[in-house]
Amino acid sequence: MKTTEYLYGIEASKLIDMNYKEALEYKLKSAKQLISSLHKIEMGHRDEKRIDNVFDAIDFNDKLLRELKC
Repeated sequence: MKTTEYLYGIEASKLIDMNYKEALEYKLKSAKQLISSLHKIEMGHRDEKRIDNVFDAIDFNDKLLRELKC
């Protein structure tokens, strides 16, 4: 199971008081910040699987936000 910390670099408790849209936007922003920091790690030491998982989470949350706008 992939945790909120693993995919977004945040504690799940940060999302508790947010409405659904705010939580999706926050997770999307957090995942993009996490990707930026993960890419700063030297190539041979990067967790490529985690990077792939975070990109998947970005795509998934972006899709959910687009569904809300329909």
